[in-house]
Amino acid sequence: MVQIGVIGAGRYGRFLIETLRGVEGAAVTAVVGSVEATARATAEQYGIPMWTADYRQMLEAAPVDLVVVASPPYLHVEMAEAALAAGRHVLLEKPPALSLADLERLQALADRAGRVVAVDYHMRFNPLYRAVHRLRTAGVLGALTRVAVDNLASDEPLAPSHWFWDPARSGGVFVEHGVHFFDILEQVLGHPAVLLARTYRRDGGPADRAYCAVEYPDGILATFWHAFDRPYQIERTTVRLVFDRGVVELHGWVPLRLAGHALLEEEEIPALAAAVGADAVRAVEQYDRNLMGKGRTLFRPWLVEIARVLPGTKEETFRRAVADLVADVLAAVAAGRAPLTALATTAGSLRTALACAELAGQPASAQRSS
Repeated sequence: MVQIGVIGAGRYGRFLIETLRGVEGAAVTAVVGSVEATARATAEQYGIPMWTADYRQMLEAAPVDLVVVASPPYLHVEMAEAALAAGRHVLLEKPPALSLADLERLQALADRAGRVVAVDYHMRFNPLYRAVHRLRTAGVLGALTRVAVDNLASDEPLAPSHWFWDPARSGGVFVEHGVHFFDILEQVLGHPAVLLARTYRRDGGPADRAYCAVEYPDGILATFWHAFDRPYQIERTTVRLVFDRGVVELHGWVPLRLAGHALLEEEEIPALAAAVGADAVRAVEQYDRNLMGKGRTLFRPWLVEIARVLPGTKEETFRRAVADLVADVLAAVAAGRAPLTALATTAGSLRTALACAELAGQPASAQRSS
């Protein structure tokens, strides 16, 4: 049984505790909250033996094997370093650090300590993103040429004093939030070059919207729009991938639905079904003549619809992905291997997020001339 200490007793910290309780071989034995009363209430609610408002006390007194850091981003590296120095493995909430120098220092410490450090990039475990990865690898829809991420998020839980709005503590929208999307697309497409980045402020307030354009290897253009400016009821997130012979869209910040269409020759349809699931593919109509696109002749192709919906709610899907991630971390600790979300695999997405944040701080005229 791996004993786990959770640093963070806020909304996401409690979500993690609830999720960890359902992971085989895991036991939450300590919780840290920035407010003592909250830490105690959380411990009593979930039957956790130890609670404290000082993470150092937990590291000294609690017999934990793995420390989960779910604190505000500016504390991630400090807490992870302390946990590693105390001989513990670490699972970090994203972003893992607010600078590449801090990330590299943390990686070096983990290497010296011989301990696992993983990052909570749970989108890597979402079945629909994994289907998109298979689809791109199979090449059945031709070349991927364009990606558009539109992330319209709620700011309802974010009071004006919340650390999210302070770039010194959060890293800003690109680093605190956009890094999730940079990470999952880097797994599929490789590392991009940043072309343009902007942030936009609400009247008299902080930057609540961010836009960037990047170019992935093979000339794949991607744009990202993140906005924290609406009620929860009208949150919408869409990730659109444009291929030579089809378009696929993921719907939801935690995607629950994959939809799209394609034009394929009959013998190509099984490869599409293998990538996204046989139940997700429906051959609608076969054309009675040959068609052409991008200089290639398609011999009496089929119009194919793609539609896959995950079972359950957003929270259930989110929880399954986090549970699968934690199970992989525990297996990595037991086997002495690197987990799928090892710290070393996250440098590229942080580099992209930091480059966007830096470029967004420059005048628009300077960006146009660069």
